[in-house]
Amino acid sequence: MSHQGDAKMTGKEAAEEVGVSPDTIDTWVRRGQLHPIPGTGRPRKFWLSEVYTAEAARRVHYKHRKE
Repeated sequence: MSHQGDAKMTGKEAAEEVGVSPDTIDTWVRRGQLHPIPGTGRPRKFWLSEVYTAEAARRVHYKHRKE
């Protein structure tokens, strides 16, 4: 996947961008739904496009759980 033009964000910034808590970002990482950018150290950085993908998957999952 090409990340040309994509933004790098910390977990806190990413959480604010998609309206979740930083703990949710950590949960997505533990579950393998989101991966930090290799070599970015601490704080971990994430591609914004991948954060949006993980958040969209969460919305789809919860929509189907309610039906």
